[in-house]
Amino acid sequence: MDHPIFPIKNLIHSLLLAFFALFCAEAQATWQRCRTKHYLILAQTPPNLTYQIAQLMEKIFAQYQRNFQAAFKKKIQGPFLLRIFQSKTSLQQYLRSIRAPTQWIGAYLRQQRELVIYGNLPLHQLRSLLLHEGLHQFLESYIPHLPIWLNEGLAEYFGSALVIRGKFKFGLPNLEHLALLNKHRQTLPPIAQVMMADHPTFHRPQKEAIHYAQSWLLLHYLITKKSSLLHRLFRLLYHRQPISYPQLFGSAQRLQKALERHLQHLLKTSGQLDFERSQRLASKGKIPSAIAALGSCLLKNPYHIPARHQRGVLYFYQSKPRQAIQELSFVIQMGYHWPATFYYRARSYLLLRKRKKAYQDLLFAQKLAPQNPRIQKELKKLRHGFVQ
Repeated sequence: MDHPIFPIKNLIHSLLLAFFALFCAEAQATWQRCRTKHYLILAQTPPNLTYQIAQLMEKIFAQYQRNFQAAFKKKIQGPFLLRIFQSKTSLQQYLRSIRAPTQWIGAYLRQQRELVIYGNLPLHQLRSLLLHEGLHQFLESYIPHLPIWLNEGLAEYFGSALVIRGKFKFGLPNLEHLALLNKHRQTLPPIAQVMMADHPTFHRPQKEAIHYAQSWLLLHYLITKKSSLLHRLFRLLYHRQPISYPQLFGSAQRLQKALERHLQHLLKTSGQLDFERSQRLASKGKIPSAIAALGSCLLKNPYHIPARHQRGVLYFYQSKPRQAIQELSFVIQMGYHWPATFYYRARSYLLLRKRKKAYQDLLFAQKLAPQNPRIQKELKKLRHGFVQ
């Protein structure tokens, strides 16, 4: 399946893939060594998938060069090292061999100066991972020792992008972070404490998710409201000059208040509060009211993917298959390949007696969730002609 960010005709795609293969040489029985303009790639994945990931990384690199050209005058050319693993087991074995956490599905390894990823991820997860870890690798060449809040906040900001009509759309609210911040907003640690945290403190298990969310919120605020301050910070870091956060950002209390206002603004404009209200209504069986709340959410934020998915599912249960297919197809086009999305779109196609399309969706859902009994049951019924 072609990556939606690269809408290539089949013939052109085949020619490019053949050309790409000329630069790949077997390094071991299961590894290919490939070279692009800015990346040296060691891959266990099939050539077609390796090609798509390589093209996506080049697209990301070009985007980051544009985003940071004002802060960094010098352009770096690489090559950057990217290692793509075919299975989680092989990635875990490699991480274990270098004494890195084995639960990672992707990471930029500073000591090895390489980006490692598990290649067979759902599209949206793969894209987010490459954007996040790719930023760490990119910035390392300019500023080797970024403050942890800045490094992870930037990676979370850029990693939250969607692809709209072939282009990255940055600045969208990270809905998981918003939900977490809203849930714990009365007990959040002061932002000054997060900014002063060292690596062990930042990554403390019971606080790590909150620290990531707060760092994302701070960077979202700086990029959208105070970009000149962020630019000054980058210049100071780039030239290794001393930094005083109070001189740069003002008092800690003032920054804290600004972030609280920014969080409230994002909760309202992102549609997240409406989405959470729709979930409560749906759990009580108030489906029409839940759909109305989702409509309010999507008016504020058309790219609230969980709301799109939820409205599609509720339309299915209301026996409105065309509306369900429209919503669920939007989710899939945005690169979110959730098993439930394909499952409910398949069920909606069956209501319209479009068995071939339903079968294709169920096969894809089974590939994503091989052990799911509901998917297996629908496939069995369809194969034996017992479709109601």
